[in-house]
Amino acid sequence: PDSVRLEAINKTLQLDFQTAAKRYRDLSEHADGTEKAIAFFDLGRAHERNLNLSEAMESYQNALAINSSFASASLRIGMLYGRQLDYKKAASYFSSAEDAFKSQRRIEGEIEVINQRAKLLSGKGDATEAIEAVKTSIDKARINEIPYQQIKCLSLLSRILRSDSRTTEARPFAEEAVSIARRFDLKAQIAESLKELGTVQFFLGKDDVAEKLFEEALSTARQSKQKLIENRVLLQLGAFYVQENKADKALKYVNQVADFFEKGGYEKDMLDVLRVRAQVYDNKGDFKTTLAIYKDLVKRADRSGNLFMKAWGKRGIGRTAANLDKLRLALPELNESYSIFNSINQSFFAGYCLLSHADVAMQLGNYQKAYFSLNLAEGIAQKHKRLIPRTNVMRARIAISERKFAEAVKIAEQIITEDPTGRLASTFEAKTIMSLGFTYLGKKPKGMRLIEETFAGKIAEDDPHAAARAHLIRAEIMLENDFAEKAKESVAKAQDVLKKLSKPSLKWRAWLFHSLAVKNLNDAGLGKESAAKADAIFSTLSQKWNSKDFSTYAERPDIKHYRKLLQKSVS
Repeated sequence: PDSVRLEAINKTLQLDFQTAAKRYRDLSEHADGTEKAIAFFDLGRAHERNLNLSEAMESYQNALAINSSFASASLRIGMLYGRQLDYKKAASYFSSAEDAFKSQRRIEGEIEVINQRAKLLSGKGDATEAIEAVKTSIDKARINEIPYQQIKCLSLLSRILRSDSRTTEARPFAEEAVSIARRFDLKAQIAESLKELGTVQFFLGKDDVAEKLFEEALSTARQSKQKLIENRVLLQLGAFYVQENKADKALKYVNQVADFFEKGGYEKDMLDVLRVRAQVYDNKGDFKTTLAIYKDLVKRADRSGNLFMKAWGKRGIGRTAANLDKLRLALPELNESYSIFNSINQSFFAGYCLLSHADVAMQLGNYQKAYFSLNLAEGIAQKHKRLIPRTNVMRARIAISERKFAEAVKIAEQIITEDPTGRLASTFEAKTIMSLGFTYLGKKPKGMRLIEETFAGKIAEDDPHAAARAHLIRAEIMLENDFAEKAKESVAKAQDVLKKLSKPSLKWRAWLFHSLAVKNLNDAGLGKESAAKADAIFSTLSQKWNSKDFSTYAERPDIKHYRKLLQKSVS
């Protein structure tokens, strides 16, 4: 038995969980009493690591059948029920585990149960109760002078506060975790707590500070040869650089860690790898690859029972389908994603799904559906303030589509006022919308000045659709101000971006503006040729979409306006 147990342990260390499970099964068949219960528990852990969750549950139950006070088995069963969102059963097993740990005077176990219960409560959306639970575990760790658990609890509290959009409140707890880790020179905890503090700083908009913290976390993990932590910090850096619009740098970090997590069976981390990788290719405009990654993400999330990541993948598929002008296919994916996020009380992400849904409905000219989804998203944004700029810019985009220019300018002005640094992508888009609004409200010089000031800064080329829209707005403003050469220049930039995209709904407008620009430059022949291209691409939409979708799209006030311009240009 000792040699079998040793082999099982070695196979676990080698990340060969399938062989480890076989050895632990052998032990469970030949052991007696307490040894048999332990063997069943170890078998459960091997199954869990190998993503055989039903077998893991059965093994833990077998351990409990032999020893009803096996606290760790009750804890693992509670965690598995938590993953299945069976909160009632999870809570029951957590209570059993807590009682057993208390009777055995195992304070570390008690604290772990409280933390797992807090994660469960946070997942349900009960942030207030989750926060109180973690504060209890922090007090226990302090009283009993257990530094590593103090650090763990403080970092968990920071994460829960962040997820509840209370990042400013999270910072002192993340800072305290780092301070304790440094005081006791706990290298692994230093690296992990620095990673959490870096994430907090990034959420607070302090990108330079965040980057330094991530780099220090990486250096510490490497010095202490904490390979798992090192790879998790690298993954976090990849996620950071995606948000910083540095797609190539992000991909370099993500590719560094993918093999480690894949071979090691770290499925949750692999889901994060796929999530970040999909964002990278989305930013690059490679939507075919993006779609394939999101489909893989959904399949893996289904296998591991991770509903959050399944919802994330479904949202990604929906958004990518919309980027490819497959708008009708996008809606069911977005609906399912919203439904899942809602069922697991992830209202922040549910809000993003609603915004994507509103965008698709607006593109199809279904303003009633667009406003319905947007109104729901705005309700969620009252709790999650980070959604407010995105909901506002969506409302401004709908107003521009309806050619309600005064309303669009008013909303855009609010967005710009609330972001004086101009850091947010929504602020750049708001400025372009305001410029177009001024132009059609009879304030052409003002619109010209604002669009030129806006383009003098950094253009968000990482989002090709937003970049293409921005260049087309500039071209339209230049045409309205009789600057045909500048309009032609903006069209060329839009078309350069659009080369990467399968987005005929934008491409035909680019050719329309090109037609108008070259005609104003006295090249009537080229103008007619460009107008014919615009008309041909517009016609493909009637074949690509069903008749109802094409009809509502064609009836959009902005599309009707552009069609009139095109008909004049073709004739």
